Amino acid sequence: MGFKNIIERFSINYAHNTMQKSLYNGLNIDILDKKYVKTPRENTEYMLYAHVPFCHTFCPYCSFHKYHYEQELAKIYFENLREEMRQIKEAGFDFSSLYVGGGTTLINEPELEKTLKLAKDLFSIEDISAESDPNHISPESLSRFDGLIDRLSVGVQSFDNETLKRVGRYEKFGSAEETKRKLEQTLGKIPVISLDLIFNLPNQTKEQLINDINVAKSISPQQITFYPLMKS
Repeated sequence: MGFKNIIERFSINYAHNTMQKSLYNGLNIDILDKKYVKTPRENTEYMLYAHVPFCHTFCPYCSFHKYHYEQELAKIYFENLREEMRQIKEAGFDFSSLYVGGGTTLINEPELEKTLKLAKDLFSIEDISAESDPNHISPESLSRFDGLIDRLSVGVQSFDNETLKRVGRYEKFGSAEETKRKLEQTLGKIPVISLDLIFNLPNQTKEQLINDINVAKSISPQQITFYPLMKS
């Protein structure tokens, strides 16, 4: 095993252990026992945001709030999330749209499905947006969200294999060619598929960026979004 691989494995193990410690010390999974105290303003339209702070693996450029996934803890977290929705409803809030971010939002499909259905039952939600990575976009996985998720944002980041390897996504999510095939199979399963790409990646060339644009356009998703990589 080369020195680079040893360092990489050490870094991954360190990150995993640190996140596990943070998970048990910092994630409050007690069912909410206090009433929601905020009240809605008159003549104000609100959008509801729900956060799913779990991932199987961590991307080195991501600074979003997250923990390593454990099924039982995630189930309790989703139960808390639904209880908080009920309390917000009782406080008089209503919402026209819901955005689910993460983390990996589709990491526990049954719990997410129950949460989205409850949100639509409680509130006047007309559209729901969610995020995903390439590992959770199979037609079978998305079929259960028919009529629930209106827009799915898929974090592809790049269609260049060398770039994917540099940012730690090649082994996690597969090659650019595999991701392209997955995306093509996904079209039509959700009303709007948004393909997300990052520019300003390490050592990324102009030619690689243009190739990313061309490959993304060839898939013909309903939306393509570019984000700059920013240090955090």
